[in-house]
Amino acid sequence: MANTLNTIFKATPLTVADIQNPAADYYIIKLNYATDRHFDWKPGTAGLFTLPHQKNTGSGFRFFSIAGVPDEHAITIGTRTGKTASAYKAVLTHLHKGDRVNLRGPIGSFGVKNDSAPVVMIASGVGVTPFRAMALDLTADQTRPIKLIQSAHGFHLFQSDFEAVAQKNARFEYLPVESGKDAQAQMLATIKELGDSAYYYLSGASKIVKANKQFLKQHGVPARQIITDVQFGY
Repeated sequence: MANTLNTIFKATPLTVADIQNPAADYYIIKLNYATDRHFDWKPGTAGLFTLPHQKNTGSGFRFFSIAGVPDEHAITIGTRTGKTASAYKAVLTHLHKGDRVNLRGPIGSFGVKNDSAPVVMIASGVGVTPFRAMALDLTADQTRPIKLIQSAHGFHLFQSDFEAVAQKNARFEYLPVESGKDAQAQMLATIKELGDSAYYYLSGASKIVKANKQFLKQHGVPARQIITDVQFGY
């Protein structure tokens, strides 16, 4: 408990390495931390990010999933601004290389819960961010089926990364779809294949996560094997 509180209250200084705008209002932000610092996290967890030297940032903070693994020696986050960016995101997405960002975390317990059960990740929109970390972490795990169902209209964030994992791991199946209806069709096929032997991980907007959880339960997946992560600040 003490270590968790320390990570929340103690800020880890980061600097902007790169900001990409791969499509529409999607942004991928890479942040470096000092190489002489020990910083670790469980893939799937999140952090609280602040912009200490910037003005007009609204609430001044956002929670983002850490979309990477410690072996990358950097922090990656993914976000969308929507049609009109919030004050915070307007500043965040226009930072320059070397600008300071503070991270408090890691926070949360989302991530793989079982070392041997099949893994089914179900993402909507930018809720896919924790699954990039989890997929990278599972790249070498060929002991069990691993599936990612990613629902997004028009653009699938981190698609090339997931395709790269699938190239390296024959047991990783990447299933990008364009709609919630298509996602539920893939979910149903997966339930028929893996049943309640798998753990099902859900991430995305609260309404969609709730609907997908109910869908899984209606088709026989025990609630204890449905793990949810609701996006707050993406």
